[in-house]
Amino acid sequence: MGFLIAGSPSSGQKVLRRQQYSREMNGLEMMIETYVVRTSDVISISPAKDTTHFSFSTASEKYKRLAVESVSYNEMEGGVSEMNVSFVGLTSEKGLPPAIVSLVPGFEAVFGPPISIVAELVSDLSVAEIVKYRLSSLSAPPPPRQYTRFVRMPSFINGTRMPSNPQEPYNRSRTSTIGGVIDIVDIYEGYCFSDSIDVTTRGQFNVVRATFAEKSVFRNSRSV
Repeated sequence: MGFLIAGSPSSGQKVLRRQQYSREMNGLEMMIETYVVRTSDVISISPAKDTTHFSFSTASEKYKRLAVESVSYNEMEGGVSEMNVSFVGLTSEKGLPPAIVSLVPGFEAVFGPPISIVAELVSDLSVAEIVKYRLSSLSAPPPPRQYTRFVRMPSFINGTRMPSNPQEPYNRSRTSTIGGVIDIVDIYEGYCFSDSIDVTTRGQFNVVRATFAEKSVFRNSRSV
């Protein structure tokens, strides 16, 4: 999108010249607005990082979920400068773009093929919530089962259906007293979070890359 607005800035004012728009594969949107300002006003007019498009832009259409990511200047003749303001976020008023799901080969498997599942998504959760693996506001994973520290992959992430487990998860743990006490732990959890989670904060959102792999536990211990 782009347009041209004629005029010259007066003291303390900014004149919007054009807009540039782009979208990443994960759905995150970027907008660059170019303003003309008096060079003497550059510092005072420059928006702080994370200032919303709604509160700063002079465009006719404003967005509350776009936020300032960077600002640059180009001084020109006549005591004026171009001010390029880069916004990042989402132009929609609500909702999140669907997650991108990819399969990465070469990982150890239990019942399925030797792959891991990687989901890249835009999240409106805090970093603290993401660290707790609460990636989906629609279906949070269940708490870890006894004997394991694994957290299962949600069935949906941002509306994207995740791949099914190669086999239904089960818990066949039991205790036998034949020939002494034997604790047999046999648990299959299906696809669970692995140790790989990458989080990058962009404006009001976090871009997350989470890796899932099959997890199981088998332990046989004896006590007399």
